[in-house]
Amino acid sequence: MATESMSPESRPEPPCTFEITVELGQLLIRGGQVSPEADAQITYILNGALEHVSAVAGVVGLIKKEDDKPAEILSLRDFGYWRPKEIGALQDYFKDIEQYPDPHFSLFRQLPLHKQPFCNRREDLVGDEEWYGSEFYKRFRTAAQQDATVIATIPAVGEDGEPLNNNTAYSLCFCRSLDEPPFTKSQRDFTLYLLQVLGPLLHRFWHQGPSASSMLILDLPMRLRRVVSCLMNGDTEKAAAARLGLSHHTVHSYVRELYDLVGVRTRTELMVKLLKAPPESGDAPGKESRSE
Repeated sequence: MATESMSPESRPEPPCTFEITVELGQLLIRGGQVSPEADAQITYILNGALEHVSAVAGVVGLIKKEDDKPAEILSLRDFGYWRPKEIGALQDYFKDIEQYPDPHFSLFRQLPLHKQPFCNRREDLVGDEEWYGSEFYKRFRTAAQQDATVIATIPAVGEDGEPLNNNTAYSLCFCRSLDEPPFTKSQRDFTLYLLQVLGPLLHRFWHQGPSASSMLILDLPMRLRRVVSCLMNGDTEKAAAARLGLSHHTVHSYVRELYDLVGVRTRTELMVKLLKAPPESGDAPGKESRSE
């Protein structure tokens, strides 16, 4: 059933309480230990957070918002299990954003994102009829195999957690596959909570720039970056194959290719090279061991 669209001045109902589970606590603690580098910590935590909201991918961003202008994206960083066709579809969209506007994102850009913490699901702002009837959904969301979204923003903060008061904001977006249910209110509130936790790290990341290990990941082909995301999440090769819709043999060959490109011999060495920390679980230490 279609819902009414909200005006930019409207707000979702007050956040509900969500449970901070042991698993979430462990993820945040582990994320703070994987590396002294902010981007490595952020990458680890966000890939792990996908499990908590049943999402497949997402982006974290730095946004500039002035009162009388739409929000301007200054920088974006993707994470999760993006596929080449998904990235291609969204890149095509951003090349032609004015001709086929995203109803949700267009309204989102009008909100006073730099004023106070804020989070909404697509349906909190844009009704079903407007969303599914839009050219954006037909041309780009279906091509990207994505539907449900939740986006949080907070006013930009410094490394001490204090607001910068400079018209910038940090954003965090999670996406789900087509035919998946909408995000729950609890998952919406979790997204905002997570962004607030990451605020000081994001300040370090946006101002210090990506580290050598981060650039190593970004320089990998997309098919290998998807496997790296699984490994960072602690997936075994078999679990990664199931998540990515690939055969175990293919994933194992990708892992071996990663070893060759990065110059390591084991998964532990790979994680040390990428995150400066050991993985949650082991796989493919050599050609003689496929682990599943």
